Amino acid sequence: MLTIRKIMRNLLIVLLLILLLGGLSSAQTVKVALRDVKQVKLLVSNRGDVRKIFANYNTTFDDEDRYQRFSNDEVDIEVTYASGICGEDPNYEEYEDLWSVDEWKVVRIEIEPTNTIDLADIGFDLSKFTKQQRHEAEPESVIFHDKSAGVAFQSDEDGVNKIFLFPASANKKRLCDNNDLIKEFYAKSSWYPESEFEPPVCILVNNFANVVDLALSLDEISGTTGKSISVSTKAIDAENDVLTYVYTISGGKIIGRGSQVAWDLNGVPPGIYSISVGVDDGNGVIGSTITKTVAVK
Repeated sequence: MLTIRKIMRNLLIVLLLILLLGGLSSAQTVKVALRDVKQVKLLVSNRGDVRKIFANYNTTFDDEDRYQRFSNDEVDIEVTYASGICGEDPNYEEYEDLWSVDEWKVVRIEIEPTNTIDLADIGFDLSKFTKQQRHEAEPESVIFHDKSAGVAFQSDEDGVNKIFLFPASANKKRLCDNNDLIKEFYAKSSWYPESEFEPPVCILVNNFANVVDLALSLDEISGTTGKSISVSTKAIDAENDVLTYVYTISGGKIIGRGSQVAWDLNGVPPGIYSISVGVDDGNGVIGSTITKTVAVK
């Protein structure tokens, strides 16, 4: 028989779990969803496998359209299954008829957060992705994609609003032979095939600006050496865009702006302090950054 102390302890554990799960941010919830999605093997996993993986989600299923939707309060996941029959139209775009695989194999997954999340919170190294503007009149509406990995992120001024997972380009031999449109998609570096069947859209490709070197005049300072460090940053951008240097420090202050600044650590207590730098080419700090530390004694 449970004692009062054991009952109270169990209740406390339950309350802590509720607080922990309820405190997850949208970004954390999407990361959990991505972790679950990564267990699904495109072109291999079937709907039985998927049901086990997403057993903790609410679900709806449409046998006719071959879509299955899984959701919770923070994220909506749509899984598309193969029909097992290749479409006859060479410009057919229905995902379930594009791949020469058995019926009910997973061919595509879309993840849509209830609330948009920051690019920096999705947990991917976007320096390997191609970035493209989706519409001429909406420069903030972009898509990041890596066909070799089979991942794409759709983003607007508020952040990421949709994530796509599709068969990586190494699997293109398993495409239906008679579909030209999807073959063109994998053959081109652009997300949008250059085809008359695509709606006209102006695509502007932007390569990420990357920090390639961060040099500090000192890596250890004390009262005898002074507490100001010269900082020199080197960055590259393929389009030679105007770059804004963004410094993040754990103590002190940055004096100046641009690639050559001073890091003033006067008045900070002894300890280890970090400095990180990224560059913004007009589309945010998305490329690689560098972080270094300094010991203050």
